[in-house]
Amino acid sequence: MLEGKNAHSSEENPLLGGQLTPGIVRMGNTVRRLPKGNAAFVHDLLLFLEDQGFPFALRFLGIDEQGRESLSYLEGQTWPDCGSELSDDLLVQAAQAIRQYHDLTAGSQLSQDHDNVAQNELGPT
Repeated sequence: MLEGKNAHSSEENPLLGGQLTPGIVRMGNTVRRLPKGNAAFVHDLLLFLEDQGFPFALRFLGIDEQGRESLSYLEGQTWPDCGSELSDDLLVQAAQAIRQYHDLTAGSQLSQDHDNVAQNELGPT
């Protein structure tokens, strides 16, 4: 059961724009979604990134009473046209965040025998 500030809100608002996971909703300052087959790995990764102070990842908050993952909500928007219209400054910031993520996961137990933990949600599918 989830506890803590803003963990519960009875109003569910569907989040649009995602292409990989249907049924995602926002509840207060949280996002709820059904776990996928790799949920345990994703939870470990999100907890690792939080422990490392990585500011660009959702926080794993637990599992709600309906069996859905509860994640922190990050304010933002999806980028139209794969971000092709973004300014150079925003592209540089995105590249720096991706580099930081790769550096943090390189050599971690989560990377197993790979160079780092791949992030497959950086572009269109």
